[in-house]
Amino acid sequence: MARRLALVLDIGFGTLQGSERSAARMRELLAGRGYEVTALRGAEVVRERVTAELAAMHRRLGPEDSFVFYFVGHGDKLRGAAGASLSGGAPPASADVMLLITHDLFLDHDPPRPGIAGVELIAWLGPLAERTGEVTVILDCCRAATMTAGGPPIDAAAQARIDNALVRATPALRAKYAVRALADEGTGAAIVRLVATTQNDYAVERELADGSGRIGVFTDCLAALLERHADSDLSWDELLPELQEQVLAECATQRPGVEGARHRVPFSRRERPPVDEYPCRATRGGWILQAGALHGVELGERFDLGAASARVVEVGPDTARVELESEANLARIVRARRIACPRAQRFTWPIGQVPDTVVEALRTAPELALVDPDDPDAVAHVELAAPVALAEPVALAEPVALAEPVVPVEPAAPDASLVAPCAVLRERGGAVVHVETGAWTPRAQLRMVHAMRRVARWSRQSAALAGLTSPPLVHHAWGRVGSDEPLPAGAELRAGDRVWVRVWGTGERPEVFVSLFRLRADRSLVHCNADLDHGAAVARNRSVDLTALAGGEARPVALEWCEQVPRGGPCDEALLLLASVRPRSLHRMATSAVVEPAQAAPWTPRGELEGPGLAAIVLPYRLFPAPGEPG
Repeated sequence: MARRLALVLDIGFGTLQGSERSAARMRELLAGRGYEVTALRGAEVVRERVTAELAAMHRRLGPEDSFVFYFVGHGDKLRGAAGASLSGGAPPASADVMLLITHDLFLDHDPPRPGIAGVELIAWLGPLAERTGEVTVILDCCRAATMTAGGPPIDAAAQARIDNALVRATPALRAKYAVRALADEGTGAAIVRLVATTQNDYAVERELADGSGRIGVFTDCLAALLERHADSDLSWDELLPELQEQVLAECATQRPGVEGARHRVPFSRRERPPVDEYPCRATRGGWILQAGALHGVELGERFDLGAASARVVEVGPDTARVELESEANLARIVRARRIACPRAQRFTWPIGQVPDTVVEALRTAPELALVDPDDPDAVAHVELAAPVALAEPVALAEPVALAEPVVPVEPAAPDASLVAPCAVLRERGGAVVHVETGAWTPRAQLRMVHAMRRVARWSRQSAALAGLTSPPLVHHAWGRVGSDEPLPAGAELRAGDRVWVRVWGTGERPEVFVSLFRLRADRSLVHCNADLDHGAAVARNRSVDLTALAGGEARPVALEWCEQVPRGGPCDEALLLLASVRPRSLHRMATSAVVEPAQAAPWTPRGELEGPGLAAIVLPYRLFPAPGEPG
C-alpha cells in the first residue's frame, strides 16, 4: 500500500494567535486522507530539525508514495542587493529573498539564520519530489506567493546572496517581531504549492464560530473546501476560484494561489490538464466562466456544463457571465466545454472529400468551419498536394452532443487516396504555422485540426489584446542574455537565443501584477512565469526581472524553434506582457485548447467582468533558424 507522510510545522508567535488551531485543523484533514503526520511546534521548528525530518521521510518514501509539507507562521520578504541599472531609466532590479520565519530567529546563530529561505525549502524538497513524484506544499503565512518558486539547484552564488540577506535582515526581523532577547522556547515541477497570499499580502486569522479561539482563514477555508469536495476529481486549479472566494469574503486583501503542478488532483499523481474546458462556478450574481475574451470566448457561445448547457451573455477580459438554458441541479464548480459558436473561424480545405477523422474532430471543435478555397473571410488555408475544390462548405451548422476528444489509432496501411507529400496550414497573411510531411494518416490529419484550433483561438485572443494596448501600466526593457543592451520591438533573433525581460512601474500605482507569455510561431502561447499564480508583483520605483526566480536565479526565455514550422526561413513570434492593477490568474490564457493526438485528453470575486485595470504590451520579433540551419 502506498505510504502517505506529512510534516506539519506551527511556528506562530507574536501577533499570531490561531496557528495552533490551524495546524490542528490541517493535521485532522490530512489524517482523514490517510497521511501519517509528524507535527513540530514552537521551539521544535528550527532549520536543523526540519532538515532531519525531511531526510528521515526521504528514507521512508518510495516511488508510489505521497508527501505533504504544511507551514503556518510568519513569512517575510527580504530585499536583496540591487543589480545593475539598464539604459533607458530602468531602476535596478533586486533579488528578494522570501523567508519562512523559524525558531532560529530566537537563537544566537553565527552567522544568523532566522528562517528557511523559500528557494532553500524547494531544494530540500527536491529529493522527495524525485523519489515520489507527488509533493504538496501548503503555506499559511504572509508573503506566501513565490516563496517556493521552482528552479535549478542552488549554486554557491545563490546561497551567498541568501546568506548575506539573512545576516543583514536578522536585526530588523527581531525588532519587527518583538524578539528583544535571545530565548529558548519549549523539483520543482513535481511540487504543488498552495499559498495563502500574494507575495505582498498579509495572511489573517479570525475567531472560530464557537468562540474557542482564533484560526488562520486560509487553512480553515482550504480544509473546508477539501472536505466538501472529498469525492470529486477536481484539480487544484479548478478548486482555486472557490477557495479565493471564501478567503476574500473574509479578507478583501488576501488572495490565495496555486503554484507549480496546478492541474493535479489534490494529494495524488493524477493530472487533469484542461482540453478547451474551463471551470465554471455559481456565485450570488449567477454563473461565472473562468475564461473571457483573452481566452477566445465570445458573446452567444454555448457551453456544456454536464447536466445543463449555458449561453455566454457578458464577456470580460478573463471571465464571462453565462446563463443556464434549463433548470439543473449542478455542483457549485463544474467543467464547461464549448459546444457551439455563433461566429466560427473559417478555414479553407482544398479536397473534395473531407476525411472522416477530420469530420469527427470537428464535432468537438465548434469554433472551426471549413469553407471553399475562395472564401475571402478565411483566417487560414489548408494546402495539400494535388488540391481539389470543395463542392460544399463543411461546417458545424448545429450544436452537437459533447463528445470525448478523439484519440486516433494509426492504421496498418494508410488509404492511398489520402497520402500526400505534405500538408501546410498558412495564415491569411501568408505565414506558415504548421506543416505535415509524409503520409496523410489520421494522426497527421488530427494534428492539422489541432493546429487550426490554435490559429482560431489566437485570432480571437489577438483581437482582445488589441483593445488592451494602452495606456501602459508598466515600462519595460528586454534583451539577449549576456547583454544589458535593450532590444527594440521587431528585433531579429536566432533559435537558441535566450532573452530577459524587465518591467517597472510608471509611478502611478503602488503595485502592478505582470504576467509574461511567449507567442510561438505555431500560434501556441507559453506562460513564461506560470509558477506565479497572480503574476509578478511590481512595486512603485522598483524593477522586476520576469525571467528570474524569487532568489535572483536566472530563468530566461529560451527561443526554441517550433517542431512543426519549417526552417526554410524566418518566422514571426512575440512576447506578451499582461499587466493588471489587481492580482489575476491569467495562466489559463496559455492552456492548450488541444493536446497532441497521441495523448489521452485528459475565479475572482465581485467586479470580475470589469475591463479597466488590465493592459497589454506586445514585443514582436523575427526568429531565424539557428546558425548552420537553412534560412
